[in-house]
Amino acid sequence: MNEANWEIANRDMAAALQYRGYDYKLEVGQGGHTPLHGAAILPDTLRWLWRDDDGAWNDVRETPATRP
Repeated sequence: MNEANWEIANRDMAAALQYRGYDYKLEVGQGGHTPLHGAAILPDTLRWLWRDDDGAWNDVRETPATRP
């Protein structure tokens, strides 16, 4: 699989996630398969991943009352 196919596959996956309503973020960089881009965006990626939009998930505790 060459680099162009990876990019197409990633964009197809992003489109599928968007279609199904998932919360996702696609970051496309230059330079092929190197750690340079990942290292450059890692702090922002972690902030995005661990952001707390409304805090609701922090307040949920599994108890008999909240268990489905």
